[in-house]
Amino acid sequence: MQEPKTIAEFPKCSVCGSEETISQLATAPLKASGKIAQGTFTLLRQQVVPLEQPLLAAITVSCVVTLFDICAKCGTERCTLAQLIQAPVQMQPNPRGNGPGMFGGGIPSRQ
Repeated sequence: MQEPKTIAEFPKCSVCGSEETISQLATAPLKASGKIAQGTFTLLRQQVVPLEQPLLAAITVSCVVTLFDICAKCGTERCTLAQLIQAPVQMQPNPRGNGPGMFGGGIPSRQ
């Protein structure tokens, strides 16, 4: 599998300039005890957005992943890292009953 490519990093809060985040505070005891490796990047939320439409024959699609956390000083939610990845296409059954859909989509049935 291809390694993620970093396209933007935001180590400091744009509001107050702090580098400390809530996930860092929460995982500090786990890192100190060795349950999580010291250099592990932490986050509270991530969003994955496909950059191209998956085809039935495609195995992976290019996606941008944005990682979010909350500033431990001022409480601002902020993006901390953005990366490009290759993500596997996940086929899901179409809830409308007209064959498989991609990302829960598909063509609505006509009545």
